[in-house]
Amino acid sequence: MTLAQDPYQLDRLADELATRELADAQDFHDLPNFVPLSHDNPFLTVPDFKVEQFLLSRSNTSLPDLRSELREYLSQLKEELVKLINDDYEAFISLSTDLKDEGDRLVQLKSPLGDLKLQILRSRSELQVIQDAIQEKLQKRTVLREEKALLHLLLKLSESVTRLESLLLITSPENDPSRSLDVKPTLSSNLDHTDESTDYRIDRIQSTISSDLDHVFATALVALTDGNGEGKVTEVEKSKLLADVTECLKTYDILGLWRDAEDVLRREVVRKFVRKASSDDPLAKLYSQTLRFVERDLSRIMNIAEMVSMKSLSSSRIEKDLGFTEPPREHIDDEFQIMANVIWEEFGRALMDELGGIIFASGRPNQFRTHHELSQAFVRSLEYLAPSAHSIKVMRLHPVYTAFEQRWQLPVYFQMRWKEVVGSLEESFAVTRIEPVFVKDKTSFVTSQANAVWVAITACWSAEVFIPDLCPRFWRLTLQNPSSPSHTRASTPVQTHDPTSAETMAADDTILRQNVAIIADIKTLRTHLMALWREEISMMLPEVSADDETSGANAQDALQNIMSSLTSLIAPLSTEVVIILTKRCCDALLPVRSIPSQFRAMSNKRTPTEPSYFVASTLRPLKLFFGIGVGDGIGLPLGEDYVQPFSIEIFDNVVQRYVYYLTAMKKTEESLRRLKKGKKPTFSLFGTAGTGKDDDGRDEERIRVQMILDVEAFGKDAESLGVILQSSEAYNALREMVQAPEAPDLS
Repeated sequence: MTLAQDPYQLDRLADELATRELADAQDFHDLPNFVPLSHDNPFLTVPDFKVEQFLLSRSNTSLPDLRSELREYLSQLKEELVKLINDDYEAFISLSTDLKDEGDRLVQLKSPLGDLKLQILRSRSELQVIQDAIQEKLQKRTVLREEKALLHLLLKLSESVTRLESLLLITSPENDPSRSLDVKPTLSSNLDHTDESTDYRIDRIQSTISSDLDHVFATALVALTDGNGEGKVTEVEKSKLLADVTECLKTYDILGLWRDAEDVLRREVVRKFVRKASSDDPLAKLYSQTLRFVERDLSRIMNIAEMVSMKSLSSSRIEKDLGFTEPPREHIDDEFQIMANVIWEEFGRALMDELGGIIFASGRPNQFRTHHELSQAFVRSLEYLAPSAHSIKVMRLHPVYTAFEQRWQLPVYFQMRWKEVVGSLEESFAVTRIEPVFVKDKTSFVTSQANAVWVAITACWSAEVFIPDLCPRFWRLTLQNPSSPSHTRASTPVQTHDPTSAETMAADDTILRQNVAIIADIKTLRTHLMALWREEISMMLPEVSADDETSGANAQDALQNIMSSLTSLIAPLSTEVVIILTKRCCDALLPVRSIPSQFRAMSNKRTPTEPSYFVASTLRPLKLFFGIGVGDGIGLPLGEDYVQPFSIEIFDNVVQRYVYYLTAMKKTEESLRRLKKGKKPTFSLFGTAGTGKDDDGRDEERIRVQMILDVEAFGKDAESLGVILQSSEAYNALREMVQAPEAPDLS
């Protein structure tokens, strides 16, 4: 319909209205339906009436309405009960009359039941006897059937044994009872007689097969491994021999003769090589030849035996072995173990019996360590040639391997190395006097004692001494060595009465040299030892378990504790150096006390423009100590690390002495002023007490200017050593003291 025909679009509006009503009808929710109480109500017909469930089912009904509804239902039930009684009243009344004679009838029915019960029990016992007899016959028949089957098996076994005897050319005894069995009522006796004969024949067959198999296996092994005979084996012949060896090993595995196969391999191949190789060859050459022999002649045989054993084992056993778990002891004897029972047993016994006196001689530590390293490398190479991880585990459990490892007297070797290390240290420490030798190389030790300690530490971890199995012992010895330099400190010389005497100066120089040497060696030892820890020791030490970490057994922490105790010696040594240098700097400051007398005695009363001569020499002992401006000094090995801290501490001490001198001078002037009271004003250190134009006033002003110049020059000299004047409270107080127009009363 076009727009002209339907200008108001009534059809569209009608469709939208219908769609809306349909959607409203779909969203309609049913109101709860009121169901009156009746006999079909599921909550009233259940055996166990639940009040809560019934009330919940009537949740849309108020309690007064529910009570009215229940009363109406009760009235309905009463009416139905009365109606039921009225409808069946006659049947209800006649019930007792109908049951009046039923008692006698029941008594009559009960009397024959006893006889009937006795007859049933008698019949049951007779049937039980028959059933037992039948069961016994069936059991006898079962036994006969089993004996008959066993007899057939014995006949087949006898035929098979006879055939094997004919194939193996074994003569059978003529009176063999298994050849003429009488299938009569004497069947069990025939079986007993046949059993022993069959076992005997089977044992003979097994012995013959084993002997022939040993011969075939030995022939194949000799042909396969003999490269020095008539000529090298061709590839075709080698393939045929490998196939023969494989079949022999399979046969050994089927018969359970694993040890016999290993014995043939040991006797025909390995033992010959061991006797030939262990005659006069050096150890390294012997090990090399042995590894080449195992890789060339025995690796393929081991791999074939391993595959044969794996095929005969269950899948669970294979998975367990491939996971490199501990092999169960009960399975070790049920498979080929050529690596353990043939190769290692033969070579291990030969090494211990024929070369044990040479290999395990711990009295020669250098050769012992070389033999141990070569032997351990030989064992690792053998394990690398093993066909499986399970073979390695079995080899490590072998008694010969255990005895071989126990022959290495590692504690004796460590004791001898300990004597070497400790002996060299004792010889070095026997010299109680420290004689430092200062060199330009900062990585070198200054004293022979410290160098001996470092040599002892590095010797423990050197390739010529270290053995991995002794790593914990070498580590403990390393921790004991660094504390040795602290014991070599020489005693402090006794000071003489004259602090400027030559003996005192020489004694102080000795102390300075010793302290500087010890401090420098401690720093160098710490640097070297931490580098040795990072590069070598940390990689050689075994990994620490979580329990050891929680208990504090950490190797690096132990090393840090040792180094902390060693570096704690630096503080008292540095203090002693500072005391000596402070004394020398203060001695150079003594001329400051003669400044007033010098200015009074001068004929030229000009104002000073330069600092006093002694200012430049005040900190000169400190500069000489560090070699500043002179190129060489006692404290030069300490480097730049100690220049600034020593300078700051010594500068503060000298400034305090400077203040002390000025304070003493002020007190002296005050005493003179009191003595000359009433006369011409006397000298005032920090200001003018008189008119300012007399001679004493001019002298005081010149003295004050001179002291200001001296203090400023002294501060600049300290700044050249790295002293920060702004942070020095003592120097600030000194400047205020000399610049003040009047002297403060500091007394």
